[in-house]
Amino acid sequence: AVRKFRVNYGETNGTTIPGFTPQSEILGMSSGFGAPGWSFISGIQPKINRKAYDDTGDYLADARDNGWITTNAFQNAPVLQSQTKSLDSRLSIEPFTDFKIDFDFTRNLTTNYSVFFKTYNKTGNTIEDIGRRSPREIGNFTISYLAIPTLFMGDSLRVNQLFDKFETNRAIISKERGIGEHEIDGTEYATGFGRKQQDILVPAFLSAYTNKDPVNFEFTDMFNWIPKPNWTLNYSGLSKLAMFKNIFTNVRLTHGYKSTLSINTFETDLHYDDYDEATNTVRGQQWGGNLDTLKKDYYSQFLLPSIIIEESFAPLIGLDVKMKNDMNFSFGYTKRRGLSMSFIDNKLAETRSTTVDFGFDWKLKDVRIGFLPGFNSQANKKKPSTPKPGGGGGTPKLGNDLSILFDLSFSDNITFDHRLDQEVGARPTRGSKDITISPAISYDVNKNVSLRFFVDYRRQQPYVSNSYLVVNVEGGVTVRIKLE
Repeated sequence: AVRKFRVNYGETNGTTIPGFTPQSEILGMSSGFGAPGWSFISGIQPKINRKAYDDTGDYLADARDNGWITTNAFQNAPVLQSQTKSLDSRLSIEPFTDFKIDFDFTRNLTTNYSVFFKTYNKTGNTIEDIGRRSPREIGNFTISYLAIPTLFMGDSLRVNQLFDKFETNRAIISKERGIGEHEIDGTEYATGFGRKQQDILVPAFLSAYTNKDPVNFEFTDMFNWIPKPNWTLNYSGLSKLAMFKNIFTNVRLTHGYKSTLSINTFETDLHYDDYDEATNTVRGQQWGGNLDTLKKDYYSQFLLPSIIIEESFAPLIGLDVKMKNDMNFSFGYTKRRGLSMSFIDNKLAETRSTTVDFGFDWKLKDVRIGFLPGFNSQANKKKPSTPKPGGGGGTPKLGNDLSILFDLSFSDNITFDHRLDQEVGARPTRGSKDITISPAISYDVNKNVSLRFFVDYRRQQPYVSNSYLVVNVEGGVTVRIKLE
């Protein structure tokens, strides 16, 4: 059944180390072939530890010990190290004839690390004065995701129940992650993991909107997650069945699902500190030196301004039918949802959209319209000519092609805003119910002149009171003349 399997994986890496004193000579190496190292000039990225206290195997520490870094205090450029990892994969299978499924997996992670590695003592002139300051890492992350279990909870009651589950999950996850009692939020929450602590909000949000058990929800680094499958399905074999082959020329069924989880920006929390300098030991996140004295929450290693989940069945059901008499039908049912959770103001913007499309077109051949030029009464008096043996003769054409088109679309779009720890439930902030009706008739008078009669009706009923009902109706005749 496997027809094709493709995997594209790529990495882009770069390192910039300012204040490097040895001069490059042969092959970019110094005269003694010691600096900056064979691996460095060959493009292998040097290891730069993210922890200021960790010099084990660190390239910067080795460069300092070898005297490769200037001791001039006026060198103010930071060390930069960037990395981009991208994965794009597709698996195509065909379980039986004319039934094809494509599975897609995508993942992209970009990080940019910077640290000042210099001397801060203007009078110092030894390598012992060189140290690290202000390490910072920023980046973005996108991965194919799966959140179907809660996609169809569209009515306002279930939308509120889903957000209530998100709020309830916080206490469960807090007790899973920590111990004791939170100084502000009480016995329901563990020490350092309050109701608005980021490491609690993220798994509580994801577990609620993917309908997973918060107790068993994985707490591993999300930047190492494996991408979930998205898919596209096509089946075009119905017209070949005995009961349909004399009626339909082609029948195609389509179905597709696509979802992504995105973190547009993340960055190091400069307050995060998991190292106890007094005892020269690594304490991890849960210790007093890493506790916010105002909120009584532990600092997180990274700050995540927001998490965005976009998913759609586009279409959930799609049908295209072409009949033997040149009559075509199309139907599509599309379902979309967008979740944008902000961890700055603790607000969730939830957008839900449902669209139903119906299309019809029919091409009628040799249609004669008597009142148009070229179709006078003499045309009926002409007798069909006898076909010539060579094929030069034949029945004269009495008319041209007439196309009838009709499109009908229903769309329901609504956006709710949820806020944590508010008694008032979610309320719509924007959205509308739309209907579009577009019939049209097209006719070719001759090879140079064509006519189109059309009507376009659009109605938009808003959900919010500060918007108005809008109805637009257009119609007319379009004449196209082609000059040669």
